[in-house]
Amino acid sequence: MRSARVTGDGSGMASTQTTRLTLELDSVVEPITGRMRAEAGPSRHFVGWLGLAAALRGALGEAAARPDRVSEPGTRPAAAAEAE
Repeated sequence: MRSARVTGDGSGMASTQTTRLTLELDSVVEPITGRMRAEAGPSRHFVGWLGLAAALRGALGEAAARPDRVSEPGTRPAAAAEAE
């Protein structure tokens, strides 16, 4: 499994978050086809490279919106930073 790192939350303050994604590819079909799933989100079916990019964007957007997201070691969770 790979980790994706998202920086920035749109507020002008940098934050770091790691999201684990599972990617299943159909290696026989053209164009690229498969499913992507974030660790705490729905499975997303995609077709083509743009479909994969859209699934990735959606999975990372959902992960960034989760209140229980985990920050990198040495940083505070976003929810704790927002509470101050």
